[in-house]
Amino acid sequence: GYYFAWVAVSYLIREPRLLVGLLVLYFVRGLLPPPGAIFGAWRRAGYLREQVKVNRSNITARRDLATIYLNLLRPGRAIPLLEEGLLLAPNDAELIYLHGVALHRAGRHDAALAQLLAALERDGRLRHGHPYFVAGEALLALKRWDDAADAFERYLDFNSSDVAAHTCLARAHAGSGDAGGARKWLLAGLSTWHGLPGAHKRRQFGAYLRGQWARIFVL
Repeated sequence: GYYFAWVAVSYLIREPRLLVGLLVLYFVRGLLPPPGAIFGAWRRAGYLREQVKVNRSNITARRDLATIYLNLLRPGRAIPLLEEGLLLAPNDAELIYLHGVALHRAGRHDAALAQLLAALERDGRLRHGHPYFVAGEALLALKRWDDAADAFERYLDFNSSDVAAHTCLARAHAGSGDAGGARKWLLAGLSTWHGLPGAHKRRQFGAYLRGQWARIFVL
């Protein structure tokens, strides 16, 4: 959506040099929420905030509003909502997982790991193993390379066609000094992408590009 809008503006004002900005958008993509998340937030956030105010026991509203904040890359706003929800339902695996995600994105990686592991203890198949992926990201940030590799391998047991996970696993091996293992997993991810059906290829094209970037500049 951002790319299309940038191209459209460049065309309308007849300024092709603006297309250089596409490179900037690519490199800051992790700091920008997806357009769909923004439109969804406009529709629902106000209503959910009102529900949270009027009903202190509404766990669902807190969870859904926190999810919107996570989609908008505002984990600091999500954390207190999830903590309020956990006071009401301390054993809810989904809430614990989301709390772990929010803590990780807020840079509190050790605290995030504790929550992600707690979520998996309650439901080992939660979100098709995605807590393992987030735990792997947190472990990469902490430079715990071997533990990160283990987490990504566990995630790939659930989602063997996830190209991003292959690249992250390669980074974990590279961090531990295992260049051969890093190359093996990176090439496995790129090969996996080539074998995907068309719709899945389009969905993971960004992960494929990041894998190629890692192949050229990192590994």
